[in-house]
Amino acid sequence: MRYRLGLDLGANSIGWCALLLDEGDTPSGISGVGARVYPDGRNPKDSSSLAAARRGPRSMRRNRDRYLQRRRKLLNALTRFGLMPGTEEDRQTVARHDPYGLRDKALSERLEAWELGRVLFHLNQHRGFKSNRKTDRGDNESGLIKDAAARTRDELHRAGCATIGQWLARRHASNEPVRVRLAGSGKTKNYPFYPTREMIEEEFETVWAAQAGWNPALTVEMRLALHGIIFHQRDLKPVPVGRCWLEPGEERAPRALPTAQRFRIAQTLSNLRLAQPGQPERALTAKEREVLAKLLYCGKDRTFDQIRKKVLKLPSETDFNLREDGLTGCATAARAGGPKIVGDAWHGLDLAPQDAATGMVLEAETDESATEALIALGIRKDAADRLAKLGLPAGHTSLSAVAMGKILPYLEAGYRYDEAVRLAGYAHHSDRRTGEIRTSLPYYGELLFARIGTGSGKEEDLEEKRFGKAPNPTVHVALNEVRRVVNAVVERFGQPPTEIVVETLRDLGRSKKQREAEEKRNKENRTKNDARKACLAQIGLPLNATNMMRLRLLEEQGTDPKNRVCPYTGTIITPRTALSADFEEDHILPFAAALDDSSANRVLVTREYNRIKGKRTPYEAFGHTPAWPEILQRVQLLPENKRWRFQPDALEKYARDGDFLARHLADSATIARWAKEYLEVLAPGKVWTIPGRLTSMLRQALGLNSRTVLGKGGHGKDRTDHRHHAIDAVVVALTDRSMLQQVTRAAKAAEERDPRLIVKLADPWEGFVAEVATRIQAVVVSHKPDTGWQAALHND
Repeated sequence: MRYRLGLDLGANSIGWCALLLDEGDTPSGISGVGARVYPDGRNPKDSSSLAAARRGPRSMRRNRDRYLQRRRKLLNALTRFGLMPGTEEDRQTVARHDPYGLRDKALSERLEAWELGRVLFHLNQHRGFKSNRKTDRGDNESGLIKDAAARTRDELHRAGCATIGQWLARRHASNEPVRVRLAGSGKTKNYPFYPTREMIEEEFETVWAAQAGWNPALTVEMRLALHGIIFHQRDLKPVPVGRCWLEPGEERAPRALPTAQRFRIAQTLSNLRLAQPGQPERALTAKEREVLAKLLYCGKDRTFDQIRKKVLKLPSETDFNLREDGLTGCATAARAGGPKIVGDAWHGLDLAPQDAATGMVLEAETDESATEALIALGIRKDAADRLAKLGLPAGHTSLSAVAMGKILPYLEAGYRYDEAVRLAGYAHHSDRRTGEIRTSLPYYGELLFARIGTGSGKEEDLEEKRFGKAPNPTVHVALNEVRRVVNAVVERFGQPPTEIVVETLRDLGRSKKQREAEEKRNKENRTKNDARKACLAQIGLPLNATNMMRLRLLEEQGTDPKNRVCPYTGTIITPRTALSADFEEDHILPFAAALDDSSANRVLVTREYNRIKGKRTPYEAFGHTPAWPEILQRVQLLPENKRWRFQPDALEKYARDGDFLARHLADSATIARWAKEYLEVLAPGKVWTIPGRLTSMLRQALGLNSRTVLGKGGHGKDRTDHRHHAIDAVVVALTDRSMLQQVTRAAKAAEERDPRLIVKLADPWEGFVAEVATRIQAVVVSHKPDTGWQAALHND
């Protein structure tokens, strides 16, 4: 049996559909369809990883267990050395004595053996905070502790106290607080005092030296044993660094490394494009790239307004193709090269010494060792002291310093990343196929081992540890469910699919920060939609999708109502006229060519000029007329995602390699590339990915955007019914080059027939919609059980 498998891959669902293929690989019927629903590995309240929610309580349990173990070990040692009674009753009697008074008394008088034991036991209970420069740098809490510790030391000197215990004993005698508590809030938040581990160790040595002078039975062996128990600190387990997928023998480079930051800047500059009214989009010239690179390498961030006016001195109407507000400089150079750290001497260093110095600041265990290493590099001692304490950007890149060092010269020369990778001698950056063919999917990490880069590679480890796992929990869960669903389909039909089509949700691989930004945009859109509904009610027109879109396009044509005009004629558009027959929605780039029905490709224009423009780009229609300069001036009032479409080469820019069909049969999202590479072992060379916007359009064109397909009344997609994922999978499975060619022909016919552009496609085979409805209504949605023994026993 030859079949094509369509997968609609979401954050917590998979729709699947197997289409029978005839001898020409044309779909001829549905062999199977279904949907799988599963939790996405995140807390539904705040979208945080469930692993992170477990990590905090687990850490608290471990710390508590270690504390109890240390206390038990100390109690046994004190009893063995005769510094603590052997019975529980006698120990309770000892525990009732004031430890602060004994800690003060220990400096001037001989203590009884059990009194000294009580002092040492109390030191163990409150052994103080020990800072670690790697984990605490940039942590606000540790900063408060350090400030409080410094003030406490000053207070000890002013009070003439030899130990922290003596100082606390005086506070205790005066009924002042002796427990560490956080005071204040906001900017006034602070610790009034804070005993550190170093202070407690000093007190231990001072007390022991004083008592050993009065009691010869206190030996050096006893002191070493007790000191080791009380102050033992486990070394931090090193955080495993992933492997570079271009240089598997090398670790990924820290983001703070100047080479990594220059690599990012050079890659951004190679992708940067400038657009000016009436002119084709262009890349930076060699001189422009050099000026910007020099500025950014020194650490200075620049907005596009600054770049436009002051740096490159471009015309004020120049647009940039990046969505950000500007370009980010080298953060390490900005901090290390600041006048209060190293100063201009940092910028005078070559890239290799800068990398070496940064690596030492990141890796040194103590500030002192970091300072010594920096001095050895030729940095002045005072500057080295400041640099050692500097907070640097955290995290790692996906490449090693070796790989970036090879690729960087080509990026700086203006080549794109994919070109630079090949010129540096590596395989294509996105093609990692090995030619291996399997009949079922293994754990995804086995095939994406190089991409993930965090596996141990040890045969004895479990597969997740051996091959690594995706850092994003949603991606990890989704790929595991892909394996489960696809292998079940293969088992059901007795062989792997001939072809595989995948649609992935772009939100699948987003970080928490990106998801929060998306939620913020959605909230703003809901507010705007409420205002549009109120406007329609005031005018007295029906609430429907067409009228809502007209009002949205009107708002996008200028923030000032006076500037909301038809870009071709300058006619002012009001909410009432926007909803009238005098104005129409124009696809800036013809839909039949671009297959883009998004709001970014639409603008409100007069009915007359929409007819004049026809199925041409704005430049083709008006670029050679006297009205073009005025049109370009009005275009500047539009958002940037609309402005560039008026350029002479806009249609060429929209295409990739001049092939619109190829462009729509490839989704560039990271998760889409991962899914494609993962599934290639089942159908080598026969796997493609498609973007979600294409599925939405085709579902409408095929007549599947109705709840009657689900066995319900009404129209529109019913998202409350999980079977809609299976409907999407049917559309995904149908999406190939032939289908897109049909869409193109239908779009041309629709443009000639109806300006509203309602595209209808012929059924792929006779009785298509009825067959889909029959199959969908028989689907039983599969739910992943979430009742494992690993679940939390309590809320915390």
